[in-house]
Amino acid sequence: MVTAVVNAASYSSGPISPGEIVAILGQYLGPDVAVASAVDPRANMGTTLAGVEVRFNGR
Repeated sequence: MVTAVVNAASYSSGPISPGEIVAILGQYLGPDVAVASAVDPRANMGTTLAGVEVRFNGR
């Protein structure tokens, strides 16, 4: 259950901007053991981590 979506650097809430990195807070969002994300050679982060996929507006 998602309880908040905030800016990952400031933890401020508000509208999400294209390219913004967000933190999604809540319970039962993924595995019990924490996993680290990675940045690809083009400085992009993936949309799937440990089998959990994040979509905005269905994309």
